[in-house]
Amino acid sequence: MKDCFVICPIGEDQSDIRKRSDQLLKYVLNPVLSVMGYNPIRADSMPKPGVITTQIINMIVESPLVIADLTGGNPNVFYELAIRHVTGKPYIQIIDKEEQIPFDVLGVRTIKLDLNDLDSVEKVKKELKRQIEEIKKGHKVDSPVSMALQETVFGSDGNALSVFLEKFWDIEDKLEHIDIVTSQIDVSSELEDILDYRLDKLTDDLVERLTHIIEQKATANNDN
Repeated sequence: MKDCFVICPIGEDQSDIRKRSDQLLKYVLNPVLSVMGYNPIRADSMPKPGVITTQIINMIVESPLVIADLTGGNPNVFYELAIRHVTGKPYIQIIDKEEQIPFDVLGVRTIKLDLNDLDSVEKVKKELKRQIEEIKKGHKVDSPVSMALQETVFGSDGNALSVFLEKFWDIEDKLEHIDIVTSQIDVSSELEDILDYRLDKLTDDLVERLTHIIEQKATANNDN
């Protein structure tokens, strides 16, 4: 199995922070990652002797996938996440639904989670699986670093691009909410398949439209 390094606030034994991180790993990440062929590794579970900081950085740089929990605004989490951004390798961001996504990563797709809501947990597991599938297909995840490098292509500042992407992700969140609501309605399996197909197609159409707009803008700037 491939390694997936989990960046998260760990906290002291028996603390609320540790309890939340343990629950996130046990009830959300493990079930999805094991099915998708990944072995989740957290800093406190690394068995090798030596300098722990060096080991963590090596895992951040070398792991095929990284998942970062931004909940609580932990400085170590953001330091480690920034290292991953620089590598240009795949990563997924998660944050508690009650917290605001920090400005510097506002334009990055971030999954919102409520560990006290079973519907939210199931939704997040489904979204995690979908994002990992896209990564396996070759989808390149943007970061503030890659966005900054793209400024010359778009002819606009990174903030404008971030706001645009945030609006797009908000639309997709609403589509996923509709998916959850419809899944709770007692309908035939045939109708449920139709609803799932229509929602998936609408999401794909939005992605295709966004890609088309980006390509048009890039072509226009190159011509100039």
